[in-house]
Amino acid sequence: MRVTNSLAVIGLPSAFQYITEDMWRISRVLPSLSLMTIFSPQVQGVLPQTSQGWAAQLQGLVQRPALKHAKENVGTTLNKALEAIEDANPDALQDVLKGINFNRKIGQRTLDDDTLADFVLNFEKIPLKDSDFEFPDLLGAAYEWLIKYFADSAGKKAGEFYTPAEVVRICVEIGNPKEGMSVYDPTVGSGGMLIQMRDYLRENGGDANELALYGQEKMGTTWSICKMNMLLHGISHADIRQEDTLREPQHMDDSNELKRYDRVVANPPFSQNYIKKDLKFSGRFPVMMPEKGKKADLMFVQHMLAVLKHDGRLASVMPHGVLFVSVHSAPFFR
Repeated sequence: MRVTNSLAVIGLPSAFQYITEDMWRISRVLPSLSLMTIFSPQVQGVLPQTSQGWAAQLQGLVQRPALKHAKENVGTTLNKALEAIEDANPDALQDVLKGINFNRKIGQRTLDDDTLADFVLNFEKIPLKDSDFEFPDLLGAAYEWLIKYFADSAGKKAGEFYTPAEVVRICVEIGNPKEGMSVYDPTVGSGGMLIQMRDYLRENGGDANELALYGQEKMGTTWSICKMNMLLHGISHADIRQEDTLREPQHMDDSNELKRYDRVVANPPFSQNYIKKDLKFSGRFPVMMPEKGKKADLMFVQHMLAVLKHDGRLASVMPHGVLFVSVHSAPFFR
């Protein structure tokens, strides 16, 4: 089941914050527009022309009032706005926005029309273009702060979607990415490692657009968080796929073989079991670790080595248990 709101899943408590997170998504996707005018008759001349299909989308929308005038069925109107944005930007937003539901129950009730309408009117007053911010990446930084906040609250369960920035920085400096390189995170989580690789290149005078970013994530809600994190950091070219990396890696080259990368960075889920059945590209694993006994750590390492170029670099966070060689893992270390 697709989760309606990614941050709500990890404990976002108040209705105000719940709405804010969804509004941020829209405002960044269409920075030239106020959310409040997306349904207004004047919007057609303002929309960017880079996305094919906007004209067709607008034909059915221009007769609707601006959102700031909506007083009834406000949640449904907001849902339709999100659907239209996703339909007009399928490459960046497919399956990301349509799952959000402003009519979703919070506790025993949904947010009423008055609450949503009042918030829309207040939201109209907030400038959200990059040019209005102290620095262009402000929305991305705010989104990442929220991810960290809820990761801290969630404790050890947060490991599936967040790695502390200080740990990521060490991996990034080891990787030392350069222009023209490809970077891959097989357990991408919320995307922090890929974003910091981009930022590191930019800090060192490189062109961040010349860094190809790839990632894969098993959990649907975490994948959605990652997609939005990328967009809010102004990264629209990252290729983020959803699937179990060990069982079904998604990124292939032109020969339909596993794509290889200049840099691989990761923080795989610690000490998990895995399933041998139906493993694709089983040649990635010279040593098949036991399925039980939480041996997936070294399976992830083998996958990363298999997709790393011969002159590439790999930096990964691992639990200390992998250092203790057992009878099963000895061949791997040899």
